Amino acid sequence: MSYNAAHHPYNQSSEVRVSMMDSATPPAIAQGVDKNGLLLGRWRRGICSSSIEHLVPNTLMSFICPGVSLAQISARLGLLSYSYVVLYFVLLYALCIAAAATKNSVLVAICIFLSLIVLYSHMRLRWRIRQLFSIPGSILEDFIYTTFLGSFSMCQLAAHVESYVPGDCTFSPRATLPGYHY
Repeated sequence: MSYNAAHHPYNQSSEVRVSMMDSATPPAIAQGVDKNGLLLGRWRRGICSSSIEHLVPNTLMSFICPGVSLAQISARLGLLSYSYVVLYFVLLYALCIAAAATKNSVLVAICIFLSLIVLYSHMRLRWRIRQLFSIPGSILEDFIYTTFLGSFSMCQLAAHVESYVPGDCTFSPRATLPGYHY
């Protein structure tokens, strides 16, 4: 504040503010967001509201190209390479198409096994994000959401880590945020 000659000098408040926060804790963390501006302690969106809010690209990508959506989420946090996850899904889809075309029971069994690995990886990613952002929940909840509401769960994860730009349907990943690597 500055002194205005037309008015009386301003009165300084005798109020003293003392911060109860540890000096090592950044102010953003105390306000419920981490150093990258991502919400702590709760999900940014509910399990179904994430898909309703941003139909393009969040819902569209999660339902039509789940491999790309999981790759964008993983890459955003630096947990896995975007190209590694997309390559895994391309190979899985190619193998499943070959299994369906040839009706080979060995290929079908391999596809089922690899699909279970995808399910486990999705559940593990959801668990990891809950741990990183101190979101309450259980591994059973993660299992139920990823198994029975897989695309909705991907929408929720993508919304929380901001792995997409609303209204911009792109297959490329957003910049990796610092500080979440294993």
